[in-house]
Amino acid sequence: MDKVKIIILHSIFTENAIVLATRLGVEIIKDFTPVSGYLYIVYGGHEKSIELLNAQKQMQHTFGYVIMNSEPPLSQFMANKFYIELMKNNVVFDYSNISAVHLKKTYGINVKSFHFFDFPEYKEDEEPERNIDIFFVGTKTERREAIYKKLKEAYPNKTIEFVFDWSLSAPANLTSKLKKAKYVLNIPYHDHNILETHRINKALSAGCQVVSLYSGDKTTDDFYEDYVYLCHDIVDVFKEDLTSNKKPYIELSQFLTEKLTTHNKWYISKIFENLSQHKV
Repeated sequence: MDKVKIIILHSIFTENAIVLATRLGVEIIKDFTPVSGYLYIVYGGHEKSIELLNAQKQMQHTFGYVIMNSEPPLSQFMANKFYIELMKNNVVFDYSNISAVHLKKTYGINVKSFHFFDFPEYKEDEEPERNIDIFFVGTKTERREAIYKKLKEAYPNKTIEFVFDWSLSAPANLTSKLKKAKYVLNIPYHDHNILETHRINKALSAGCQVVSLYSGDKTTDDFYEDYVYLCHDIVDVFKEDLTSNKKPYIELSQFLTEKLTTHNKWYISKIFENLSQHKV
C-alpha cells in the first residue's frame, strides 16, 4: 500500500478519509503532485474533476484514481461531463446500489466496489448535556423550512434548531453541535432520493438518535431501521414514544467495515496489476 495515497477535495469528507486511511494503512496527502505508478483514492472528486483529468492526461495515464463517488443520481454533478469522464476513465467506488445502477445504465460506468461514510466514534467519560431536542443541518429547501415551522408550532416546549448555512462545515464544529443534540433529522435534499447516509452516520457516531424520512431506496431503508427511526412524517413521529432500542454506531461501523472495506482493500491491491498496462 506504499503507492496508495488519499486526496480530500472537500472538507466534509475529512473524517471519512482519516478513518479509511487508518483502516488501509495509507497516507493522506495535502499537496497533490501525481507520481507514475501511484494510485490516489479521491474524496470529493466532483469538486475538481477538470484538474484531476488534466493531471492524468499530462502524465499519459501513468497513475490512477479511485473515485469515491458521493453524488446521487439527481445531483447537478451527475450532469457534469468532466466528472462523468473522470469516472469513466478510472475506478469508481459508490455508496449506493441505486447510484451504481444509474451510472451503469446512463453512462456505461461500472462501479467496482462500494464504500460507506465511516466516522470516528466519539467517546467521552461523561455523557454530554444534550439540550437541543431536535436538530437539523443542511442546505435550505422549501420542504426543510416547512418542516422546521411545523415542528416549532407542534412542539413549542422543545428546543428545535435548524442550521441552513455553512457555519458548521468544519468537522470539529459540527461534532461539537451534535454532542448537544438528542435527535438529529435526516430530511433528503431531493424527494425519493438515496438515503443520505453521510448525515446519518455522522450523527450516530456522535451519540445522537436519528429520525429520517424514508428514501427511494428500500433496501438501504430496511437495513438502517435497526439504527434509526424511519418515518413518513417527521412532525407526527415525535408524538410517539421513541424509546425502542436502536443499535449503536459501533455495530454499524463494524458490520460495514467487514463487508465493504475489506473488499475495497483487496480490490485496491489488484488494481496495480492493471495500472502499469493503463487498464484501471
